[in-house]
Amino acid sequence: MNRELKAIKIHNEDGLDAAASLMQDYVDQARQIETQLCPHDFAEAYYRNITAWADEGEAIRAHPHIQNSDEAFVNGFFRGLQGDMSGGAEEIKSEISERQKNLTPRQSEVEITWKKVQALVVRYGV
Repeated sequence: MNRELKAIKIHNEDGLDAAASLMQDYVDQARQIETQLCPHDFAEAYYRNITAWADEGEAIRAHPHIQNSDEAFVNGFFRGLQGDMSGGAEEIKSEISERQKNLTPRQSEVEITWKKVQALVVRYGV
């Protein structure tokens, strides 16, 4: 799964949508696997990982609209007419700066839940 995701070039909305679709396909296939005969804690960890993948895919699919260069130009032009001579650049810089302050290196929920699955695989000697 990770190899397929890394192969997608995410430069625009199409790339984000492709990644979200790939994640959803993975989730659909992973949910088909029967875990009734597996230990309860393994099945729970497995389904938590699947849920993490589903949540990640939904978050990516819900991304805000990314303006193409023509839309950005027109938007900047109209902002200039309204007195914002930066065309919105200052607002964007401020938003990026604010988001960077809130970023902290952390593992994704997918990585955390997968590590639990792997630990149980080792524990049960599979």
